[in-house]
Amino acid sequence: MPRKAIPIDEQVVAARASLAQFIERERTNTNAIAGRFGVPQYTLWRFLAGRTKSIPSCLTPILGYAGIEVGGRQPPVLRNDDRLQRALVSAWDGTPEGVLVLAQLLEAIGPVLRMARRRTCP
Repeated sequence: MPRKAIPIDEQVVAARASLAQFIERERTNTNAIAGRFGVPQYTLWRFLAGRTKSIPSCLTPILGYAGIEVGGRQPPVLRNDDRLQRALVSAWDGTPEGVLVLAQLLEAIGPVLRMARRRTCP
């Protein structure tokens, strides 16, 4: 019995193109982004190369970080989260350097948090 071809969704094609543009604009590469988000590099590469016909769930955080809308949802707006706001205010020393340090700390622990939730991508 022959396999049935699955059509590629326009949203997948648009997300792929937007992510490729984001990577180029940020002057980074798939290894750096995959490492930052704790996603297998080959999964990201396969998506960008057009080898997948859908968006793997593990790429959703990367697309959200790049500001790419997926499935009609936009990335959550964290500035409305009171708990996060209180935590940032209590940790920040009020200086511009303090903002930089906090941002770097949050970016550094992001991959660890994602890997703790899920070790592999479906």
